[in-house]
Amino acid sequence: MYSTTHLCFQVLLDQGSKMHRGIGFITFENADSEENLMADTHELGGSNVVVD
Repeated sequence: MYSTTHLCFQVLLDQGSKMHRGIGFITFENADSEENLMADTHELGGSNVVVD
């Protein structure tokens, strides 16, 4: 389905609350994984996740 991830981290804090804004970045081993990821729908903790 997806290849090995090389780097996965979450950044960007809301300046008011100092809470994470829910933005994450992933680097895959190969580009085919990106295409597969974009074609799928995703859910995390009962909420849909937008992948751009």
